[in-house]
Amino acid sequence: MAKRTVFMVVWDVDVNKGGINSVMFRRTHLFNNERYRSAIVTLDDKPYGYAAIERTLHEDGRVDSEAPIINVYDYYRKKMTRDKNVSYEDREHYEELHKREEKGYKIQDDEHATLYFLNGQFVKHKKWDTNGQLASIDYYYSNTRVIAYTEEYHPDGYLIRKSTYHPKNGGLNQILHYTSDGHCYLARWFNSETGKQQRIVLFSPDTKEAVAFDNNNEFHTYFLEELARAEQAKPYFICDGPGSAFKIQQVSKDLAYRIYAIHTTVYEEPFTRGSQLKENHQRLFANKEANVPVVVLTEHQKADLEADFGDNFDYHVISHAMNVRQLSVEKKPFVASIVSRLASEKRIDLAIKAFKMVVREEPDAMLNIYGAGDQQETLQKLIRRLKLTNHVFLKGYTTHADDVFAESQFTIITSRYEGQSLVALEAYANKTTVVTFNINYLVEEMYDNPEIASVVADEDIEALSDAMIALFKEPERAKAMGEAGYQLVQTHYSSDEQYKKWDALFTSMRSE
Repeated sequence: MAKRTVFMVVWDVDVNKGGINSVMFRRTHLFNNERYRSAIVTLDDKPYGYAAIERTLHEDGRVDSEAPIINVYDYYRKKMTRDKNVSYEDREHYEELHKREEKGYKIQDDEHATLYFLNGQFVKHKKWDTNGQLASIDYYYSNTRVIAYTEEYHPDGYLIRKSTYHPKNGGLNQILHYTSDGHCYLARWFNSETGKQQRIVLFSPDTKEAVAFDNNNEFHTYFLEELARAEQAKPYFICDGPGSAFKIQQVSKDLAYRIYAIHTTVYEEPFTRGSQLKENHQRLFANKEANVPVVVLTEHQKADLEADFGDNFDYHVISHAMNVRQLSVEKKPFVASIVSRLASEKRIDLAIKAFKMVVREEPDAMLNIYGAGDQQETLQKLIRRLKLTNHVFLKGYTTHADDVFAESQFTIITSRYEGQSLVALEAYANKTTVVTFNINYLVEEMYDNPEIASVVADEDIEALSDAMIALFKEPERAKAMGEAGYQLVQTHYSSDEQYKKWDALFTSMRSE
């Protein structure tokens, strides 16, 4: 019997992203067995594609070695390539462009950029990557600082993408995509004033036919259906990015089984049942097709969604799947952690303000914050303003979160909302307890259960600091709470337990 492929569809993945990406990475291990195989499908446009990202994720074991990342642009670039070798002429042309000094031009040069002037006019701008390779060239309209077009180059020495711009407003007009043998396989037109994509055309190197699409929804649905048709057995598409819901809905139900996974709250503030739907979830819940399978992470969220959107949907609760390892890591005294995106909705500033009160009581206390995001500078300024530079540290993104949790006395969650707290489960899988605000939706067993977590009133900074101080003062209690969380994860959230639920869902869809 042919294995069925589980395609997990999201806008993008990267090596330094957690959250939904981490959940999908874990699933690649879950779904690669004697019955299924898995693939991650991405729809974004990265200039150099996904080869390096896929290689890194395979090498560090986050993504199963048999699970590919299939990007729409990489897919058609590969499909439309007839000669993988860059031609001698193209390679020679690239070598000429790669030279920093060019005859007749005056240049302003630094390590990663070179500006070119001809008779006093600014003509072009070359940019170099961190390895010193030519990455792109901006060419300018005469006597202006408006870019006429940009050429982007693959490190192997060929033009990979060309973007043209409007001479008056500088807005994007068109992007052309190329194969390594010089074939333009895709053209995308844009409204230069609004930035909205207007038309997409796909060009085969073997026929005169050009396939046109009015928008990304049409193009991406065409791509997804092409993936499905290539499968021996009818595959599954799991929509992991809410923005892709409409595209998955358009895929013929005869070609693929379609499942919609919800990773966070679907509600706007105050993030509770009855609140307005988030814009990126509106298309999913506007779907009138009967018995649409929707996977949520907690029974609490299932009950809320059934109350608000009961019709047409078939809800299933399948939680995050945890790999539970045997541990013998020593806790570091007076060390707490946060592992999170540095984003405003994570409210890490509240944890830092609470920690100011903690260090007054426990002057040896330290808080290590791991993650990246647009709030980094703001948080660093707050740390300096509160004179916490010897106590609170921004450590950057980590791929070793398990070790961070295992060494911490506890970890802290200050999000405004969750779908189910992946951080809490990861902490418990490493025998570490959690201090958190009372929000929707954490891990269900955390509520009203002081044996595994310290849950305090939302936005109560003083209560948050008191909970942290109590665990620092009672490390044996903190250890026991972490052990209780570890047992919870082993019993209810192990990979084996969650795989059984996915397999049951897959099987039930085939029997309909």
